[in-house]
Amino acid sequence: MAFSSRSPYDGLRTWAGEQIPGPGPGRQLALLTFVQSLGLGAFLSSSALFLTGVAGLSSSQVGIGLSIAGVCGALASTLAGAAVGRFGTRVPLALTYAGTALLFVLYGTVDSYPAFLLLACGISIGEGAAEPLRATLVHALSQGTRASLLRAQMRSVLNVGFIVGSGLAALALLAGTREAFLGVFLGNACAHACCAVLTLRLRPPREAEPPPAPGSRRTGRALGDVRFLLLTLVNGALEMHQVVVTVIVPLWIVTSTRAPSWLNAILLILNTVVIIATQVRVGRRIDTLARAAAMQVRGGILLAVSCCAAALSAVPGVALPVTALVVSALVLAVGELYQVASALQLSYDLPPPGRQAEYQGVFAFRKGLRQAVGPGLLTWLVIEHGAAGWLVLGGCFAVLGLLGGRLVALSAAAREEAPRPEPTRHTS
Repeated sequence: MAFSSRSPYDGLRTWAGEQIPGPGPGRQLALLTFVQSLGLGAFLSSSALFLTGVAGLSSSQVGIGLSIAGVCGALASTLAGAAVGRFGTRVPLALTYAGTALLFVLYGTVDSYPAFLLLACGISIGEGAAEPLRATLVHALSQGTRASLLRAQMRSVLNVGFIVGSGLAALALLAGTREAFLGVFLGNACAHACCAVLTLRLRPPREAEPPPAPGSRRTGRALGDVRFLLLTLVNGALEMHQVVVTVIVPLWIVTSTRAPSWLNAILLILNTVVIIATQVRVGRRIDTLARAAAMQVRGGILLAVSCCAAALSAVPGVALPVTALVVSALVLAVGELYQVASALQLSYDLPPPGRQAEYQGVFAFRKGLRQAVGPGLLTWLVIEHGAAGWLVLGGCFAVLGLLGGRLVALSAAAREEAPRPEPTRHTS
């Protein structure tokens, strides 16, 4: 009998190797993504407790302020995407990182609502403007057959950095002093300053983003693309799954079930582990619009199934609610994987040549929409209406997934039928 010489750790090494791009611009981009997510993970995990426990703000003030900031960020993303044709990508992105770093330094001085609102809006504007710029840079550096793999690797690196940053923030949470939180904010500021330097070192190929067709307007086309606008809204609504994980499930556990409150930490760990473990392998398979359309449908259906499982946790007892919430968390993680990978693919493949940044700016609007509307709307629907609210939310996810898949298929067909521009002729 022949025995395999394969070590039990070989599979783990293979998986770890898949998460990191090969040498070159892709690896530099992965480093940039990790550094940024490391700082943001620490900041987002501690900022709310700083504002309520140290700065003296109420939960409602924080919620309203973050919603206002979300709207500002959404508007900034659209404007930044439209301005890339005039100012380029690398330098504006580096300046955005540098400016945001300064705002994070000031965040530790917040002691009033006006100061919080001003800084929250400024940071949201910086993060909103950075999103389409960063997405355009990823597109420029991910040309070719391995584009979907690189994008999946960026998402995986982002999740790893975020969870490591969240772990580091636990030290500040244990101390609970202004000085400890200030250390977190300064660390995040340093991370963004490093991102500014790393961005300037990136060198995307000049031919990655061809100019718009002669005679076409440089701005405004994305806002007139009805299908793309609908896809932006659909995916913004589907991405409410992030609000479910971070806001609704924690509230649901303590207000509507007999499950222990510490279960929320277990569910967050499960969600993160599933996503990190499978992000690259799922993302690399979605390399065409046809597959993106199919995954949009599957993602919506899985999110619906997750909501139905969560609704079962309202029953009396402990064992069944805990089991239902664990199943719900696992199914939601897979649904999130499919939806996010599909959204990334369509956001990069649907924009016409020369308008990648403009379309990314419009697509980034979904993030601000989710931040501004999601927490209040889903709290009212699920926490106020119980299991029935979960079922309604699940039905909405299923319908949105089907609608999104249909819109992607129609957009792909329209793109195939569109006349292709003549190749540029070079003369010596």
